[in-house]
Amino acid sequence: MMQAVQKAVSGPLQKALESCKTFIASINSPMQCMMKEICAQCLQVHKDPVTGEENVVFSCTNQDQPLKKVDFNMLKNRLSQNSLQEKLGAMWRKSLS
Repeated sequence: MMQAVQKAVSGPLQKALESCKTFIASINSPMQCMMKEICAQCLQVHKDPVTGEENVVFSCTNQDQPLKKVDFNMLKNRLSQNSLQEKLGAMWRKSLS
C-alpha cells in the first residue's frame, strides 16, 4: 500500500499535494536479533529521487522513513526472506493443537 501512495504522491496527486514537503512511511520491520542494529536483517535501502544516491538504514531503529526515498521492491524482497520459516512455524504450532 505504501508503494502505491509513493507512486500517487509522485504522480497524479503531485499538484494537489505540492504544499506538503514531507511524507513519512512507517516501515514495520521485524527485529530479528532483538538487539537493534546487530543482525542487519532489517537493512533498508533509501534512494534519493532527485540525485539517485543510495544509502542504507537500519529500519529496526528507524521505523518512520521518508516515503519518497524508500525502495519498496527491496523491502518486499527483504520481508519475504523469512516466509519459509514463518510457514513452518505456523504448521508446527497448528500440529500441536
